[in-house]
Amino acid sequence: MKKYLFVCTGNTCRSPMAEGILNDMAKKEGLDICAKSAGISVSPGSPPSENAAAACAEIGVDISGHRSSRLTNDLFYEADVVVPLTETHRLIMQDAFKDARKIRPSLGVFDPFGGSLEDYRKCRDMIFEKIREIVHENNRP
Repeated sequence: MKKYLFVCTGNTCRSPMAEGILNDMAKKEGLDICAKSAGISVSPGSPPSENAAAACAEIGVDISGHRSSRLTNDLFYEADVVVPLTETHRLIMQDAFKDARKIRPSLGVFDPFGGSLEDYRKCRDMIFEKIREIVHENNRP
């Protein structure tokens, strides 16, 4: 099974949405892939933001049980593909980890933290489209 790791800042908005969306997509499409997520600057154990959970619930993806976790060596090295949500996240990981070739280019997804539900919907839709591209580019039969 190919393991993806999505990385953002606090692991309460973008990366949990990406994790939930990819895992849902994999289940629905019968793909042998899975996702986890982590953050670079995290207060461990925090739930997803209310709007992140609501935006995902609207498309049938339940991330309500997610709890934030900090990016660790174990999480980084157990992943086959590491997906940063921004270029800053990519650069931080590139400096911190030796195996930088597993880090994909950033998704370039804006941070909706503190924004409206509509902001989270836009972010969710952007994440969904970018994950669809990644999944179909990297997991063709």
